[in-house]
Amino acid sequence: MKKGIRQKRKCIFCEGQVVEYYYGGRFKGYLKTCLKHNGYGMRKGVLNHNWKGGRVKRQGYIYLLDEKKKKKKGFSRYIAEHTKIAQEKYNRKVKSDELVHHLNGIRDDNRPENLVIIKRKGHETWTYIKGLQARIRELEKLCH
Repeated sequence: MKKGIRQKRKCIFCEGQVVEYYYGGRFKGYLKTCLKHNGYGMRKGVLNHNWKGGRVKRQGYIYLLDEKKKKKKGFSRYIAEHTKIAQEKYNRKVKSDELVHHLNGIRDDNRPENLVIIKRKGHETWTYIKGLQARIRELEKLCH
C-alpha cells in the first residue's frame, strides 16, 4: 500500500464501515466498530453484558444509581443501598449528623433488620462495644 492512503475496514459486529478516530483535528486511526455499534460496551441493553443495573460495590458497601441525580457526573450519581433501605424502613431521610450502622458489621448485608440509624458521635461506641462482645465470646470459648 502507498503511504497516506487509508484502508477500508469493517465493523467487528457487522459489515459497516468503521469509525475514524481523530485527536486534536488529526487522524489517529480506526475504531473497531461502525457508528451503530460505537460505544457498545457502555450502553444498557442486549450488547452490554457487564451492565448490572447501576449497582456498584466499593469498599464493601453497595451503591445504587439514583434516578434523582441523573444530571450529576461521576460517582455523585450513586446512593448507598443501606442508606436507601434505612430511609424506607424509618420513613424519613437520614440527617447530616446521623449515619446508618450495620448491626452485624458486614457492610454488604443490607437487610432492614440489620440496619439502624444512629448519631455520628455514637457510632464509635457501637463499634467498640461490638468488638468487646466478640472478644468476650472468644474468651468464653477458651474457658469451656
